[in-house]
Amino acid sequence: MKKGSILTSLVLGIFLLFSAGPAGAQTEGKYVPEKPAAPADGKAPGRHPLLKAAANVSFSHNRSVVGNADGSNWNIGTLLNGGLNWLNAGGHSWENNLKWQLNYTQTPTLGLLTKSVDALDFNSTYLYNIPSIKWLGPFAELVLQTAVFPGYDVRAADVTVVKPDGSREQVWAKLKIDLTEPFAPALLKEMAGVFADALNRTEIKLNFRAGMSAWEVWARDGYVVADDGTTPELELKLIQDSTSFGSGLIAKATGALRPEVTYEAKAEAMYPFIQSTDTELSGAELLNLDFSFLLQVKLQKWLSLDYTFKALRLPLIQDKWQIQNGLLLSATFELVK
Repeated sequence: MKKGSILTSLVLGIFLLFSAGPAGAQTEGKYVPEKPAAPADGKAPGRHPLLKAAANVSFSHNRSVVGNADGSNWNIGTLLNGGLNWLNAGGHSWENNLKWQLNYTQTPTLGLLTKSVDALDFNSTYLYNIPSIKWLGPFAELVLQTAVFPGYDVRAADVTVVKPDGSREQVWAKLKIDLTEPFAPALLKEMAGVFADALNRTEIKLNFRAGMSAWEVWARDGYVVADDGTTPELELKLIQDSTSFGSGLIAKATGALRPEVTYEAKAEAMYPFIQSTDTELSGAELLNLDFSFLLQVKLQKWLSLDYTFKALRLPLIQDKWQIQNGLLLSATFELVK
């Protein structure tokens, strides 16, 4: 299946979503509407918007503490979470979600605020629950993952930067080493196949998705740090644009351990049959993997303690895992419900 076929399926699914309506019954010329059946998640048919904003801050200061540098540590950030879901009594649903997390950190070593997290995630999914088998059906999904602001690296000491073309540049301590442009690199995922709701309980809702998948990476001539520890210089590697097509599998679990403790875990694997870039990798070395986990403890209606974890492996970009995790005390404000 080509990428265009997947996009066509997605557009067709969206069309069916808006055109489908609840069935009716007629008796002696009088129309008797059926009562819409509530979806499995309890939400009524119709549009369901959501917009939340959260902010977090932490501060610590050390002075003459053994094993710690003197000075202040700051961590400030924000999280925007928006969504617009459309549910249809006939089994159609269209889920849209947009998240943006941005964090800056300051340590005594550098003495300036540097970007530590910049993650923009957009997800649009069409699903159709087969009426006779409500836990099973087809789906089509589009995902975009990128960063909003330019990417850079900062070193505490002077360093010589070596680029792939052999050019060298002396960068003074605490100055930015430019790596990527705004909204780069961008990872676009498309997938179409079959989903199955294996469990639907308060403590765990388990969902599986399998099908054909395409992943595209747009780097816009960006770089990634590929330092060779045996040399004093800092080596950079050029990120290549790439397109991969293959099979994909997604497993997602959500639930509430207690009314104030919720979690969300997701694992995604994509094995490419076809890729546009030349590579020496083969077999399992080509496997793309994406893991994420969120554990949230509600301290107040507007205040929560969140632990987040994300691990991404894109072997065509770099051979190392990209890992981010954090513990945040967040104040959340629900702007649209």
